[in-house]
Amino acid sequence: MALGFQSCDNIPNLTEKAAVGGMVWTSTPAAKYLSGQDVKLSYTVAKGPAVSSITLKAKFYSVKQQAWSNEVVLADKKAVSGNDANDVKVDFTFKFADLAKDVKVKGVQITEGSLAIADKWVVTTYSNLADGRTVANNSGNQVAIAVANFFAGSYKVTGKFTHPVNGPRDINKVKALDPVDGKTCMTLIGDLTAANDFWMNIVIDATTNDASVQLVKGPASLSLTPGKRSYYDPAKKMIYMYYQYPGSGGNRVIEEVYTFDK
Repeated sequence: MALGFQSCDNIPNLTEKAAVGGMVWTSTPAAKYLSGQDVKLSYTVAKGPAVSSITLKAKFYSVKQQAWSNEVVLADKKAVSGNDANDVKVDFTFKFADLAKDVKVKGVQITEGSLAIADKWVVTTYSNLADGRTVANNSGNQVAIAVANFFAGSYKVTGKFTHPVNGPRDINKVKALDPVDGKTCMTLIGDLTAANDFWMNIVIDATTNDASVQLVKGPASLSLTPGKRSYYDPAKKMIYMYYQYPGSGGNRVIEEVYTFDK
């Protein structure tokens, strides 16, 4: 899709100096949005004709909808000073509420729950020159903020699988947590293999770090074990899971500790 940004070389009535001044480039051309975390973008305003402020505008692309949102102002006229003498660095920090404000895809407001892996915002910078003109920086200086998952990866898993008839057995295996959306990963249940075809989602609340389970395929149901807290430890990159599912003779009770491997 053509976003309609033009390089400042093509803006009419710019002086030769203005054609190379007023330009902005970024040290974060690719950024990630992780559920519950801020997004930080860094820019440098080139030495040249004085830039009084920077405006950032963004469009959002939904993979599910295969459509772009309306364009919104992400940051309006953030003040800049001193680039007439030196390059100047300018930093921005955005929360999800900032990124989502007034952003609609096919007329529907986006929410954190509606985000899918690889959804993205494309951010373009505009330099507001001291002489009143605005320079739209070219597409090479756009920033893509892609929706990612903060705990996906390969984990070493230890624990115990307790069968109501056969008793407990140790769990010691490597499990992949495959991203579903920004706060959900799919993996196998317990120490079962792909041949068993028992799958679940682990969902982690990025604010409380509490973890929950969702049945994907296999048993009749899946639930957290009462009286046990399942949670994510972001400092150690470890996940503690306590859950169960019903079967002949009673519940299969599973205790797992996931340690991030890669």
